[in-house]
Amino acid sequence: MLWVLTLAALFGGIVALNVATLRANLQINHLQDAQQQVQAQNDLLESRVALLSGPARIDVLAARMGMVQATPSAHDFLRLKGLRRGAGTQPARPARHRSHGRRHGHSPPAHVFATGGNARP
Repeated sequence: MLWVLTLAALFGGIVALNVATLRANLQINHLQDAQQQVQAQNDLLESRVALLSGPARIDVLAARMGMVQATPSAHDFLRLKGLRRGAGTQPARPARHRSHGRRHGHSPPAHVFATGGNARP
């Protein structure tokens, strides 16, 4: 009679392990489904961001607002006043050729910045 109780307890343990495994598998399947839904939402949002931030769309919206493309010029510089001479700075001078301010392979002084055509000295 003792062997029957032992065998029943072993079968009960096996059934309990199978039930726990089944529950874990159901939870894993549920989480995988949720992951796929979130990934699909992320993909949709990424494509929407790419569409909305495209250069062509931004150009059209800017044109509707009256904006125009800036025309870069090699002769537009910003001159900062109040800098002392001899402190490693030189006065700003426009470039004589289309080298974006570089002469003979040297960069312009640190206080000279291209303004994109908006500022005038």
